[in-house]
Amino acid sequence: TIERSADGRASLRTLLGTLESTHLGDRAAGSQVLLSVRTEAWTIDAAGAVALPCLQSTYLGKLAQHELDASGLRLRVTELNPPVADRAGQTVRLSVDPAQVIVLDGE
Repeated sequence: TIERSADGRASLRTLLGTLESTHLGDRAAGSQVLLSVRTEAWTIDAAGAVALPCLQSTYLGKLAQHELDASGLRLRVTELNPPVADRAGQTVRLSVDPAQVIVLDGE
C-alpha cells in the first residue's frame, strides 16, 4: 500500500516493513500495489528497514549466500566479503536502493 508520495518518491507499507521507491508513476496514496525487487538489489545493512530471520548460510569463499524467511517466502541474499560467514539463526537487516523497488499495478 502506498502510504505517502511526493516528488516521484513513494513510501510503501509491505509485509516486510516500509520500503521506499522512486518508480511511483501516477499512483496515489492509499493505492494497493505490487512490488518487484530483484534479489541482488538487497544489501545486508545493520541500519536496514527490513529484518528477517536467517534460515541457513552457505559460505562460498569470497561470498556467502544467506537464505532468509520473508513471511513464509524464501529470499536468498548474497554478501560479498562477509565479515560473518554463517548468519543462520540470526536476524539479518536489509536495505534496498529505492531505484530498485519497482511499483506495479495491484488490486
